[in-house]
Amino acid sequence: WTWQRKMRRAGKGEAMLAVFMCLCLMLPVLGKKGGGKAGKQVEEASDGCRTCKRIVMALDQTVIPKFKQLFKGKEESKMYVGSLSVYMQEELSNICNFDLVHYQRNLRKECEAIIDEHEDDMLTVLMQHARENMGSEAFLKGMCARVARRCPRGVNSTQSEAPPAKRELKTERVPTEEDQGPLRRIVAESWTREVMDQGRDVATLLYSSQDGVTREVVQAMKDAAAILMRCPTVRLGIVNLLKNELPPPHGSYNEGVDGIAMWKGTDPDSKGRVPTDKIPVFWTRDWRESGVTAFDILDFVFRSAHLLESRECVGRVSDAQSGEDLRRLQQKPVWREDSKEEL
Repeated sequence: WTWQRKMRRAGKGEAMLAVFMCLCLMLPVLGKKGGGKAGKQVEEASDGCRTCKRIVMALDQTVIPKFKQLFKGKEESKMYVGSLSVYMQEELSNICNFDLVHYQRNLRKECEAIIDEHEDDMLTVLMQHARENMGSEAFLKGMCARVARRCPRGVNSTQSEAPPAKRELKTERVPTEEDQGPLRRIVAESWTREVMDQGRDVATLLYSSQDGVTREVVQAMKDAAAILMRCPTVRLGIVNLLKNELPPPHGSYNEGVDGIAMWKGTDPDSKGRVPTDKIPVFWTRDWRESGVTAFDILDFVFRSAHLLESRECVGRVSDAQSGEDLRRLQQKPVWREDSKEEL
């Protein structure tokens, strides 16, 4: 009996030790994001979920429709799937430059983190949705709850991140043509006419400050615009965000952060159709730190313009500059006061 009692006590001790070891092994798992209580920290109001919703909106409402418009009638061709894969991969890798997330620094950083961590898996879901149309809710859940894990499993709509209802936008008076110089002054009321014309490549400076750096960049834009006057398919303009609210979707997510963007023109397809919207390409360098010259603006326009006529014209007028003129264009601009084009 003594031997049996010892064995029972030993068995209980081993059982307690086993339970203790299991608990120790479980602690790291319970502490991980998405496990145990930590999973409840994923909320729809978080920057991560808001950003992922905007990524889904950009893909579902802009990227996929634009691809289908470009390749309409070619769905059965051999090149369709390959073109779809290349197009979606390029657009997904560039999604953080879309105006839905670009203008808000916290969302842009979150977007970059999401793409860096989950780009391959997100591309798989995007390709499936583009081919099969899984539905907006399933696409959102697949991208943001299952793959990126930035939204709760119950997420079912991007409506919380949708542009506000149509309302009267704050705008300055539309400048007359007599008031316009080579550098166009664009206001909310004239935005669609000035920028969304698919027959032009339009580079814009959106600014919300009146400091010396902004004035120097405006001067660089003026100097570049004066040279590009001979290019009918190229336009340069500035927008004062303090006095103008851009129409959605272009301004709905603009939180007053300065930026330079190229709004690419688009050639008509074989049936003469053109998209009704433009996807911008943003200036990625921190121009507030390094500054911008007129030469930099010309180079940006040449590299980011879509229309062949625009690129050829920019190349011609740049080559026509003398050595002295090129050196002047590469110098730091000096703001020159102008009564008609004051900042």
